[in-house]
Amino acid sequence: MSSASALFGVYTVILLAANASVIASLANLARHDHTASHVVLVPLVTLALIYQDRRTIFSSYQPARALGACIVLLGLGVLAVGYRAATAGMPDS
Repeated sequence: MSSASALFGVYTVILLAANASVIASLANLARHDHTASHVVLVPLVTLALIYQDRRTIFSSYQPARALGACIVLLGLGVLAVGYRAATAGMPDS
């Protein structure tokens, strides 16, 4: 396994851990709402399709660390704004 793959794996685990409550809510929705029962399977089918065609998809891989870091920082900024907006109306405890 390359270091890029290992880093991507660590990043994915961190994202899943950070959004565990959202994932649990999504699973709960799929379990109780029959019109949303497929929602849990969409990421699994996507992973299967990517894995099936992985050689073609990743054949022209070129690392772009600076761009990737900018995207991660942008995501963290959006997360911070969303958290701040969500807690803006809450009383201090």
